[in-house]
Amino acid sequence: DMALLRLLVMFSFVTASIAFASSQDPSPLTPSPLFSSDPTAALIQRERAKFPEPTLINGKVPPNTPTASVGTYGFEEYYEPTKTTFTQGYAQRKAGQRTPIHMHPDPQFSCVRQGKVLSQVEGRHDDHYYEPGGCYLMPSNTKMAAICVSPDGEDCIIEDIFRIPDGSTSWVVLEPSMYYLQDQFPKDHAWQPRRQ
Repeated sequence: DMALLRLLVMFSFVTASIAFASSQDPSPLTPSPLFSSDPTAALIQRERAKFPEPTLINGKVPPNTPTASVGTYGFEEYYEPTKTTFTQGYAQRKAGQRTPIHMHPDPQFSCVRQGKVLSQVEGRHDDHYYEPGGCYLMPSNTKMAAICVSPDGEDCIIEDIFRIPDGSTSWVVLEPSMYYLQDQFPKDHAWQPRRQ
């Protein structure tokens, strides 16, 4: 089955990324070691340098444990007139887990498909909870984290619908201990034109 094969390949990639990155000494100005020659490495360095407190949102450490997601991407389509890649995929985390603190160079959009998610965003001091069917916009250049808070222990599944201009990236992991997650998805790092 193709979906199972894709999941196994992704799991192998994430496992290798974690093993390799854990042996590195991450620094906010060091690109992810797996893709150090990637054209977006300079973008990631510049974005990380803009955030002097990469482990805090609104002055506090977000609750729960940052982890990689188990996810699959459904499609990627390049649109030549605007030089933009569009992606759609799913990220899954267990209750008690969260995304690393991160930012998006461009506004992005997500919808909760399962579980209950707390969205923490720098500058927004009230709690925003989303349940299945709830969608939210992630502003650009803003620290944030998505936290799985399902009271019954149910996993959270978030559908990401991203628009990524050429030369950009879908996200920038800001939390130094989680830099290895920058490349958790095989196509998560370098969004270059893919012409047919």
